[in-house]
Amino acid sequence: AAASVALALGVGVPLGLARPGLRVVLAEASARKAGFLGDVAATLPGSFSVLHAQVQRADDLRDAVPQDLTVLASRAMGNWARVVPRLIRALEPGGVVLLWAGLEVETLARRAAWRGLRVRQRQPLHGRERSWVWLLEREADDFVGTSG
Repeated sequence: AAASVALALGVGVPLGLARPGLRVVLAEASARKAGFLGDVAATLPGSFSVLHAQVQRADDLRDAVPQDLTVLASRAMGNWARVVPRLIRALEPGGVVLLWAGLEVETLARRAAWRGLRVRQRQPLHGRERSWVWLLEREADDFVGTSG
């Protein structure tokens, strides 16, 4: 079986260290930051690679991630409310999305563009009044995602 793959937008290093069997692709649009992430990733145990690209839709991943994602994780990514739905079809059925965000996720998850993702749980961030880590799961294989 293929290795589990995570696309990490702003949170990949802790995710990869917490899940050593996970192949983590660190996506970063800034060349300077992507270079830094590459230097850091080279010193870490586990399987990390850096994708220097602004990931906006599933097709942006075609060359860097040749299989479906197991995990899509995002923290501090600009425009995440529009980008996440465009990446749904890159997730394998049963794959998960981890978001560091506020209550707006409840409202967004009901929109048509988010069809195919179900909120499974949310955990408050200690010391942060209005921030949670959200766990959403991609539903069945017959889902037809947003075109990308």
